[in-house]
Order: sequence, then C-alpha cells, then structure tokens
Amino acid sequence: MINFWKKYFKNRLFKFWIKSLFLITLILLCVYIFIPRAKALDFMIDESGKFLQIDLNYFKMISLCGSPPIVPCFIDKQVGLSLVDFETKKNISKLKFDKYEIGRLVFIYPLDTKRIVCDLNDFEHNNIGVWNIKSNSFHLYKENGSGSFIGGSGISYDEHLIISHKNQFDRGAILVELTNNNKTNIIPEFQVNYPRFSPDGSRYAFFGEDHVVNETYLVVQLINNLETFKTLLRSETYFHDLSWSPTGKFIASFTYDDGHKLYIWKSNGDLVTIIPIVFNSAPVGHRFEWPWYGGSPVWLPKEDGVVVFDKNYDKNKYFYNIYEIKTILNENNGVHK
Repeated sequence: MINFWKKYFKNRLFKFWIKSLFLITLILLCVYIFIPRAKALDFMIDESGKFLQIDLNYFKMISLCGSPPIVPCFIDKQVGLSLVDFETKKNISKLKFDKYEIGRLVFIYPLDTKRIVCDLNDFEHNNIGVWNIKSNSFHLYKENGSGSFIGGSGISYDEHLIISHKNQFDRGAILVELTNNNKTNIIPEFQVNYPRFSPDGSRYAFFGEDHVVNETYLVVQLINNLETFKTLLRSETYFHDLSWSPTGKFIASFTYDDGHKLYIWKSNGDLVTIIPIVFNSAPVGHRFEWPWYGGSPVWLPKEDGVVVFDKNYDKNKYFYNIYEIKTILNENNGVHK
C-alpha cells in the first residue's frame, strides 16, 4: 500500500511539472510573438533641423518556412512606421499599414525634410507611396514601384515622375509619367540601383552596374535634353544609397567595403572629394540587417556637412558623425552643366 501511494504521488508530481513546463513555454511564446517591436530603417532631418529616426513597427508571428521539409519559423509581421525624435526618442508620428492597405514594406528613404518614400508590395503588385510627415497623409501610387531591395524606386520632388526597376537584377528601368500614366523603358545597358531625382527636377542619378564587364558607374541623366554623364567607379566597391544636396548641386554616397569612405560628386558626376569615415563593424548575424550601415547619408540644410549614422551593436544604440565639407564645396562650385 505504501509503495502504491509513493508511485501515485510521484506520477502526479511528474505530470504537474510537465503541465507547468508546457504552460510556461506557451506563455513565453505568446509574449515573444505579441510583444510590439521596432527597428530603425533610416534617418532624416526635418524643416527645423532636427534629426529623426524612421522605425519599422512589427511583431513576430509563426509561419511555415523552407522547401520540404517545411518547418515552423518566426517571421516579422509589419504593422507600420514610426517617426522618432533621435535625441529624445519620443514618437512624433505614426503610419499604420492596415489603414492604407500598404502590404509589405520593401525599401524606404527620405525624399526631403517632410516626405518619406516607401517601396511596397501588396503580394500582387509593386507599389510606391509617399508619406507626408507634416500633414500625416499618405499617397499610394499603385503598380508603379519596383519591389527592389537595392535602392527601391525614385520619385521626383513634384511627384510627377517615377523610375522603377523592371526586375530587381535585370538591366533597364521604367520611367513613369504620373500625369498621363505613360511608361517608357529606359537605361537598357545597366542594372539600376538607387535611382534618385534632383530637387529641381532637371535630372536623375543612379548607380549603374554592368555585370558583363564588371563595371559600376555613377550615371547622371538630364531629363529635357537627354544629355548623360557617366563616371566610372571602382568595380569591386558597393555604393550604399545616393543623396542629393538640398540645392541639387552635389551628390553624396558612401561605401563600406572600400575602407569606409564618403564620396561627394558634382551634379554632373565629377568627383569633388573622398573622405575616410569610421564605421563600427557589424558582428556576425547583423551583416545583412537593414539598414546595413545607418541608412542614407543626410545633408545638413546649408550643405556644409553630411551626417552618417552608425550603430553601437554592444549597446544596441545608434549615433551619428558629422563630416564637415563646407570648405571643399566652396572650392568646387557645383553649378549644373
């Protein structure tokens, strides 16, 4: 009889621990899935000169991944964007994806001090949208995006023209005139990365890759007279993003596989200067997180410096360095040709 009760209580205790362990695991799983999360995608400067951080809001959800055998995995469920004061970390504005049927964000960059360009995919079409942070409004241009992770699409400052990729790794691009929805195939000789229109709308620039001869160019295309400026760049260097200065006189970009350097060109593609910059090395597991190295280079309003954001991975905190270039630019007038 004593042995019976020992076995009985031992068996009940074992079942109790199994149930408790299952319940604790379920609670932890629910907390992991439903806890709201945010990560920085890019940075910008507003009309008052304040630095802003653009965050993606998301939570984890369980899905099925891989080819056979298919296994459960966690994926990011995107729910919106937040605009955060970089210094105080306070939320300034939010954009909820479900309100505008946005789908999934593919790429993002600041158009100017009050607008953010979003490349989107609604699982049927590639779209492009513009979030006006001043009026907190959103304009969606359906079926005119590129779905490209390499710089997304470019939209003109008056929102009349769009350059989108035909396919992410194919040559050529599409120029869309939004006033009449006219679409023209352009730039057949290059894979087009980071297409961006100048602030005055007179031209656009992009990094063109020719994989046949393994060459990369900075290409500046004038819109009205079709004149093209091509600057041959180092073939093994990856240029990350492309930013026009506020007046459109200069172009900035930076590399992180060429000793970390900030490049400044005139609006016709002539090189002005190359400035060595400092980046923290991303640890294994973060090498391909977006943004790989701090998002877009940000011009100061007076064009006397460029801000490059970086991340301290040990503290999981972003910071920035300002590279003053006033003297250099004064010596290299960026007047349009």
